[in-house]
Amino acid sequence: TFSKHHGAMENYVLVNGQFRPSASVRMNEEQRLRVINANEVASMELVVSGCHLVTIAYDGVYLDNPLSENVVVVPPGGRADIVLVCTNRGEYWLESVKASER
Repeated sequence: TFSKHHGAMENYVLVNGQFRPSASVRMNEEQRLRVINANEVASMELVVSGCHLVTIAYDGVYLDNPLSENVVVVPPGGRADIVLVCTNRGEYWLESVKASER
């Protein structure tokens, strides 16, 4: 579902065809995520407050030196392979948050 918003396209983000799915993650266990940004206009700026993100590949090309980041930017049509580690118990959200809102 698309709608116009301030001149840019917005859409609902789906994960494996599901809206707002959940997943269980064990503390200190590495979880590998492959994120695909199928949006043709907007970048995704991914954050998980309280967890550690390490980017290991962009568009299927593995990085010689993985990037430990607070934010992983996935451009339109791009994909990123990310390792996620949460060190505390709790509920965490993988979100796309613009720099101006962080």
